[in-house]
Amino acid sequence: MDYFFSILPKMGSFFLLMCIGVLIAKIGVITKENISLFPPFIIKVIMPCLSFSLMYENGTTFASLGHYVPVIVGQVSSYLLLMLLGWLSSRVCHMKYPLANIHRGCHLGGNYGFIGIPLLMVLFATGEGRQYIPICAAVDTIFMWSAGIVFFTYTKERGLSSGFRNLVNPVIISILLGLIVTSIKLPVPSFISDTLASIGNCSTPLALIYLGASLCFISLKSTAMLKNIFSLILVRMIFAPVLVYAVASRFLPETETILLTVICSTPVMASTTSVAHQYHLDEDYASASIFVTTIASLLTIPLVFFLTSFL
Repeated sequence: MDYFFSILPKMGSFFLLMCIGVLIAKIGVITKENISLFPPFIIKVIMPCLSFSLMYENGTTFASLGHYVPVIVGQVSSYLLLMLLGWLSSRVCHMKYPLANIHRGCHLGGNYGFIGIPLLMVLFATGEGRQYIPICAAVDTIFMWSAGIVFFTYTKERGLSSGFRNLVNPVIISILLGLIVTSIKLPVPSFISDTLASIGNCSTPLALIYLGASLCFISLKSTAMLKNIFSLILVRMIFAPVLVYAVASRFLPETETILLTVICSTPVMASTTSVAHQYHLDEDYASASIFVTTIASLLTIPLVFFLTSFL
């Protein structure tokens, strides 16, 4: 129950930041034309700085990676569970290609970067647990853009090749650089480490302001799809994280259990529409899923931790 009461004010803060994003989009500070600049800046600049800073601050080395194996196994197992639930959900709802593909893909692809990391940063503000954030970011990136793309598109050759091409990205590079620097004990001048940490600390407000602004440019073209999205919320954002908590709490310490629960509680990842466009899937459903699940997450994430307090 402690985490439930800790999360409530945090979600209020998240809601306020998203409202600021909506406001500045409505008054024209952020427009449909320039909002596309935010994701590359966050992913290619903010997130790498945050990843390197966390690796350096926590002294994570190649030798210490073995300490993260239980969490990595738990995270991959959680993703496999989400894949299974997504496949079952699409079958139960009698969906066909291309709707079935994007629906089950929405189960797997959570918004770890824009919702998961900000939430973990505030939950683990004292330092304990923050060392897992870049490691889980690496696992998320590798899994989503390899096995995840295949899951979206069955076994199309282009999906597999695209996944492997995306493994080389700024976040992965920053994590490897951080591991190298800490492993060889290379001193980093304080003005450099402090600057990188300051940039990384912008991740929470900037990501949430961007999410709020982006919601202004998403249109719900059909209310018929809301039934399927409602099932997505129930399965992906409530049932799955509660199940993950129930299982993980039997094998992992509390910090690692909370970490996996948060990862599974996140709404649909923001890049789902890009995946849908690239692979000719249902873009309208992808956009609607991002919109509805992001708003719903302000309620479902506290609900998940309320339910897990009884386990």
